[in-house]
Amino acid sequence: MSWCTLTLSLNDGGRVLHAGEVIEGEVVVEVTRAGRCDGLRVELLVRAIGKGNTSERVLETTSLFVGDWAPGTLRYPFQMTLPPAPPPMEGGLMAVTHVLRAVVDVPWAIDPKDEQPLTLAPSPEWRSNAAEKSPFATHMGGRKVGKIWAPGLIIFFILFFTCAPFAVLLVPLGLLLFFPGPRNTIAAWRTPTPAVTVPRRLVPGQAVPVLIELDRFAAPLKAVSATLICVERAVSGSGKHQRTHEHTLYEEPLVLTATDKQTRYEGKAKMPELPLWSFEGGSYTVSWMLVVHLECSAWLDWITAWPLSVDPGEAPALAAPTPRRLVAKIPERVVERVVETPPAPEPVIAPPVIAPPVAAPPTLDGDEAQLATLSRALKAASPLNDERAALLREAAATPLTFTLRAERVERSFGLHLPEGHRDGRTATGALPDGTPVSVSLRDGDTAAAEGSARGAPLKVNATVTGWNTLYDRVELVGALV
Repeated sequence: MSWCTLTLSLNDGGRVLHAGEVIEGEVVVEVTRAGRCDGLRVELLVRAIGKGNTSERVLETTSLFVGDWAPGTLRYPFQMTLPPAPPPMEGGLMAVTHVLRAVVDVPWAIDPKDEQPLTLAPSPEWRSNAAEKSPFATHMGGRKVGKIWAPGLIIFFILFFTCAPFAVLLVPLGLLLFFPGPRNTIAAWRTPTPAVTVPRRLVPGQAVPVLIELDRFAAPLKAVSATLICVERAVSGSGKHQRTHEHTLYEEPLVLTATDKQTRYEGKAKMPELPLWSFEGGSYTVSWMLVVHLECSAWLDWITAWPLSVDPGEAPALAAPTPRRLVAKIPERVVERVVETPPAPEPVIAPPVIAPPVAAPPTLDGDEAQLATLSRALKAASPLNDERAALLREAAATPLTFTLRAERVERSFGLHLPEGHRDGRTATGALPDGTPVSVSLRDGDTAAAEGSARGAPLKVNATVTGWNTLYDRVELVGALV
């Protein structure tokens, strides 16, 4: 056990923070005996956890002390300006979070640490580098071709025992066709050479126009397709125990329209308004790409992916105030110039307008009123203690039946979804009084949920599972009634 312990506290760490803000806090050090401190610092980390190895990256560091400590209680206040950081998100294999950590370097001992979680809003200043990468050959949909080893080995052994030289000659060709790079090189001998035009930097909700132009036809072209794909990967273990896990978060085929000569194809997609951004950090990646597939008759298919950078949208610009007094400085004197405000126009007496009666806010009863009360209590609860967790545990014991006005129905994402809900849809909307809620529906409700119009009421029976601090809404898991 170390001879010193740390306690990190923040003055206002429970709210949603933005890049450029200054956070303040204090590190309290309890020293039991005299010793040497090689460095006391506070670090801002971005941490990716999930099915793979835990990955951390230090974004900002503030040094507080270096020197000798005497027994006692020492206090070190600090300030840190938040830099642009990778946005937080949660997928099927991973979750990206931010942590503020205090660390002291102790010679010949385990370094004491203390952490506090932070809630950072997506920063529009953050930019990933995926758009700077060159297109690369890939398998369809970013996934492997499939289990081709079993039939390939059977054919190889049959040929080996019947015609060994012929079987040995097939091995290099089989390896070339299995890997995407050599396969695309062979496919390009007879397929058209496409020129693909697509915006490489995107934000959620943005339209994605795609233009594919073909310059030649050496092989009969059966089809041209393009697919917008988001794939997350997690690497677990190391050495011979290393495994790569892959999960497709989003996949949308584009509808392409061709010209009469079939040399120009145009299509358009729209980025989903989901908190899924491009990310690269240690053992975890979230990759957006546009996959173009040229399918030819009696020849290999040409498949190439264009990496895309999907980053948070730009923050709205603030309107500048209208100046009323301008001061112009001239050498040896100061001239003050007042901007004249034009006289107000003569008032025009308009006939009285009878305002329409204002509808009274809808009244809630039963489970809807209970859910609205819970939402207000969770929003007012402090995240620095167990008050919010206690409210969620108490609410999770009783299923609720209510009507949800669904504004958006999207594919469900999350590490903690139960079985039967991981391939379903999440309906996001509000109660009749405007209280925001989000319900992850079961897989069997997908067709009914996607078939409902925007703003249509959905009757659901669900259980409370969490609270979304970023959007101030209750999250539930349930099914349509």
